[in-house]
Amino acid sequence: MGEKVKDQLHKICELKIFPLQTPKSKRCYMPWILKKKCIACKKCVKQCPADAISMSKDKAVIDDSTCIFCGKCMKVCPVHAILKDRDKVKVDVESNIKSFLKKMKKHNGSATKSHILKRELKQLERQKKIIQGTIRELKRFKP
Repeated sequence: MGEKVKDQLHKICELKIFPLQTPKSKRCYMPWILKKKCIACKKCVKQCPADAISMSKDKAVIDDSTCIFCGKCMKVCPVHAILKDRDKVKVDVESNIKSFLKKMKKHNGSATKSHILKRELKQLERQKKIIQGTIRELKRFKP
């Protein structure tokens, strides 16, 4: 998508025309598909005015370079599998906790559980540093 088109879309978002626009901010939210909930009904594909949604392995996929953030896909999804990108954090945290609890269930000893918890926290701290470093470096770029 050309830069002029993207600029126009952002101006439209600022005018609060798109439903994905929250009243508290001037940010348009990218729709995101929770694949395990997607039932491959293709309603979102048919409804998308930008043809940004396609099917892959019986799951809907959104091309973020084509999406115009109109929110029509979210409204038409019968199982609410399409969320705002900001909701992805909550879903991922819940998934991580479930995965961690599953690991903990496999082990009976408290010493082993303590070791697993320490290892998990260490791994998350490492990921946090990687993300913070990446953000810091990306902020240096001037488009």
